[in-house]
Amino acid sequence: MGYLQNLFERYGAIVTLINLGMIFLSLILFVINGVRIRRLAKLFCGCDNKSMEDILVQLIQEANINRAEIEKIAAIANEDQIKTNRALQQWGLVRFSAFENIGGDQSFALAMLDNKGNGVVMSSIFGREESRIYCKAIEDGKSNYTLSKEEKEAIEKALIQYEDHKNK
Repeated sequence: MGYLQNLFERYGAIVTLINLGMIFLSLILFVINGVRIRRLAKLFCGCDNKSMEDILVQLIQEANINRAEIEKIAAIANEDQIKTNRALQQWGLVRFSAFENIGGDQSFALAMLDNKGNGVVMSSIFGREESRIYCKAIEDGKSNYTLSKEEKEAIEKALIQYEDHKNK
């Protein structure tokens, strides 16, 4: 026992300083640990005491469900885009007088085209005693039928409208 007492008398101050340092370090770690516990409590607030693994599994399942829904919506949007491209979206109208003695530009040519320049051109020739309506198919901005000057102009107006829309 004399040896330990002698050792303590010699190095007692150093041991006391080391102990005080350890106490101080323990207090710092205690404060840091308390901060982390409060952060975790905020993180898991409202999680019904679920484990981190349960929460991650739930989030993965929800992400998979969302991914499937997004894929469905993307497919629907793609179908709608295809339908929209085939819809008659551009039109050109030219009114004119078919006969010199009839005024008021009662005759007309109306071109209705989709995004690829396909569609129809309709013409109405108005006369005093009779009126006639013609309809001609248009593919890629052209027709297999002979087109009048007004029908060509109506198609050109529709195609210009498409180009203007495409460049916006």
